[in-house]
Amino acid sequence: MDSEFKIYKKVVEYFMDMAKKYCCENCGSSMEFDALSQKLKCLSCGYEIEIKHEEDKVIEHELTQHILDNIKVEEKHSSSMECEGCGAIVEVDAASVATTCGYCGANYVLASKQMDVIIPDGVISFKIDKEQAHESYRKWIKGRWLAPKELKSLYQIDKIQGIYIPYWTFDARVDASYKAMGGKDYTVVKEDKNGNKHTETRTNWYHTSGSISYFFDDMLIKASNKLNPNLSNLLDYDTKDVLSYSPDYMSGHCMEIYSVDLKEAHIEVKKNMKQTIRRLCER
Repeated sequence: MDSEFKIYKKVVEYFMDMAKKYCCENCGSSMEFDALSQKLKCLSCGYEIEIKHEEDKVIEHELTQHILDNIKVEEKHSSSMECEGCGAIVEVDAASVATTCGYCGANYVLASKQMDVIIPDGVISFKIDKEQAHESYRKWIKGRWLAPKELKSLYQIDKIQGIYIPYWTFDARVDASYKAMGGKDYTVVKEDKNGNKHTETRTNWYHTSGSISYFFDDMLIKASNKLNPNLSNLLDYDTKDVLSYSPDYMSGHCMEIYSVDLKEAHIEVKKNMKQTIRRLCER
């Protein structure tokens, strides 16, 4: 019983600390990250708090086999919530009122196991708020006459939810040499026994070789397998906009826990790099 009480006390203290952090010191109401001002903003009185950007904390880590095998998780200050529908697991701050999944619309429940996660080094914050997202969606759906009613009802502003999607980013310097057979196509005109003419394409093959030097800067690998590929493939992020990570950006929003781990992402990025190098060699 004593150990259970200590655990309970620790949980209460944690949520009390989180509540204090996101309570307005001016009026005591809740504060959320505001996309327009890029600050924490009180929902009642409008009081704002600057979120400090610490550029030296946006670190590019050297990736070795030892790091891949021994990477450690860090202490987090959020709760893991699991979708009852699609199984997506997101992190929310203690004061979050989010109850439905942004991917499938099913309910969130407190995950049976709180996830250990690698805390991000950086974040690209939201640039538009819920009202702007609502208005953009309303204008878009207005012109879709044949859209189902369910789709039209989704633009209700209370159903719009911001989710930070996880990514891994990789840098690499590649120096490679290659040998290959190159080919140049040419056409010839042939005449058959009936006197009809037609063209044939032939190829002159030759040996070729060379070297490629290329720097991959911030290659992004999506660390989520919950987002529809038709949508995720349209997403484009400029890593020059990365800010040092702070849980303040999560206030009022959710952050999906990565479902593609570092080892899987490393395999994927190497495959993508090989394809890019091959295309450069074929030029």
